[in-house]
Amino acid sequence: MVVNEAIKVSIRVRPVSILESSRGDEIALTTEGNSLSLTTPIVNKSNLKCSYDAVLPTTASQGDVFDTIKHCIDGVSNGINGCVFSYGQTGAGKTHTMVGEGSLFDGIIPRSVNLLFDQLKKDNSAPDSDSAECSAENANRYSIHCSFLQIYNEKLFDLLADGSNLNIRETKTNNRE
Repeated sequence: MVVNEAIKVSIRVRPVSILESSRGDEIALTTEGNSLSLTTPIVNKSNLKCSYDAVLPTTASQGDVFDTIKHCIDGVSNGINGCVFSYGQTGAGKTHTMVGEGSLFDGIIPRSVNLLFDQLKKDNSAPDSDSAECSAENANRYSIHCSFLQIYNEKLFDLLADGSNLNIRETKTNNRE
């Protein structure tokens, strides 16, 4: 993945659920490198093949998924705003990917927070060039702001404030100088 690009698109294909497996359902998507193919059983219907920055197969772990967005956290620790956006239909695995379940299966959010604070702690404990020790007087100060939002049925929810419903508004600006 090229790190200097502003927007990257990664796709994670979730495995068949227990219910789907019991019905005999199969995944119609196949992955090959950074390409995703949709195969349809309809005769005379062409298959769809698309390429992305990263395509993660059904066997991908939470760590594999995190590795595809880790550069975003590196940017944040260097003062660059970052955003990870999860999109998909109900049951596609967005919550599992973003939040996870337990430390072994931690999702993007807990892994990102841990990495960010580890990087900031490491940066703060590094000795400066004039002294062998880092003192409280010359320690770096950071201000971190984060949001966890959900858009569902055209409503915006703040997940850090007990899921409160937020107003969406558009501000029209004049971009003339």
